[in-house]
Amino acid sequence: MIKFYGTYARINALEKELSEVESQISACYDFWNQESVPVDLIERLNTLEKELAILKRNRTRGGLVCRCM
Repeated sequence: MIKFYGTYARINALEKELSEVESQISACYDFWNQESVPVDLIERLNTLEKELAILKRNRTRGGLVCRCM
């Protein structure tokens, strides 16, 4: 198992959370219509995308600390 720390761990967590928010929005589109998507989900999606873009732009190389077995 590979463990990441610091910026890479934060990027992985944000990507996972972003995926969950996108699936919730997709479910709203599938079962209702565009107007039924809660505003807070759209705001959260935008916030996560901005934060993720900033982290990816400012990250440094490296981040792999250990390889655990």
